Amino acid sequence: MKAAKIPIILSLLLVFVFMSSEGSAQAQGQGGLFGTIKAVANLPIGGVKIIESDKGTFFVSENGRFAWKGPLYDMWNGKKVATIEDANTVVNHIDLKKIGVDPDRMATLTMGQGDKLEVIFVSTDCPHCQKLLEQAVKLTDKYTFKIVLIPMGPKSLQHTKLLLTAKDKDAAVKALVSGDYKGLTDDNCDLKPLQVTMVAARILGLRGVPYMIRDDGQVEAHGVKDLGAWLERKSEKASQALDIKPGDQSTTPIP
Repeated sequence: MKAAKIPIILSLLLVFVFMSSEGSAQAQGQGGLFGTIKAVANLPIGGVKIIESDKGTFFVSENGRFAWKGPLYDMWNGKKVATIEDANTVVNHIDLKKIGVDPDRMATLTMGQGDKLEVIFVSTDCPHCQKLLEQAVKLTDKYTFKIVLIPMGPKSLQHTKLLLTAKDKDAAVKALVSGDYKGLTDDNCDLKPLQVTMVAARILGLRGVPYMIRDDGQVEAHGVKDLGAWLERKSEKASQALDIKPGDQSTTPIP
């Protein structure tokens, strides 16, 4: 009985190691419970990943202990998730209106006058958000950005309050992009938009910032090298992580 369990345990360990890299991956000849693993992708379900193999589609918990056969059903989009392609085209799309999430009810600054509406969740203490906003500033003629502020720590909360209570919202946007909050004053900040923001973040399953929702509903849960290209759907390469040090990540985790 014990000997029969070893191949399964080894297979799960191999999958766990295999899944530790970001995004999808390729592998051959893993054998065991899943057969030959063809691809792996992340899902926004508490570390759950989807695996495609020659034995079908599996869903595996973050530590590799639990696995089950698909499909899953995305209740927000009303569609089945049974393949890696589904994970990319269905799961990574969110219709904010459909699920009742309104950026204007949250801790939000507006930047730009373009026809297309883009939503970006950021924090004042996030260097990756800073790089993304520096790109967004150059695109304000074509796009309108709803910048949703998520405080991450006491200093970030103080800066967020300054931005929300600023009478000159253009000055507040400039302060957020530059990181210079001198001249802004905290004048009885209404905390309700911040509370709505944190509830929305939980609903959306945010684990870090930046977190972007494009006008067509496409989600990107980290920074991008070329924001303009990503917004215009020009290239998949545009969604690759920002240029950062090896071993770092393109998101700042939410505490």
